[in-house]
Amino acid sequence: MAHKAEQILSAIETKLGNITGLTVSRSKYYAVEDNELPHCVVRMGSDARQSDQGNSFIDSVLNIELVVMVDESASAYETALLDIRKNANIQLMTDYTLGLGFVLDATEESAQAPELMDGAKPRAMQSINYTVLYRRDRINPEN
Repeated sequence: MAHKAEQILSAIETKLGNITGLTVSRSKYYAVEDNELPHCVVRMGSDARQSDQGNSFIDSVLNIELVVMVDESASAYETALLDIRKNANIQLMTDYTLGLGFVLDATEESAQAPELMDGAKPRAMQSINYTVLYRRDRINPEN
């Protein structure tokens, strides 16, 4: 068994993989090639205790960042980013537990303004942020 945060990240990666034509990876920091566009990187943000549930459990909030990249040379890169954002939301919010019994809620929090990335290959990028409220064992975060 893995840490519950890892299980959440894996579930998100799997759900986003259902979006036709979208390449999904985890924590990728190297260059995205043309054949990988459009691309979504799933990154783990902070994971903070929200409240104690008796002596046995902790409710924790995991922040997730989706970094979406498309070919900026297309005239409608904003439309492409918004379409991916819509489909990501459908995949992640249709079942706000992400199919995991220990997840209490998942929420889209914000989306940053699209950025044009400098470099030899034109890219437009947008960061979309979610929070996931989950319950875990106080001692062993796998339980």
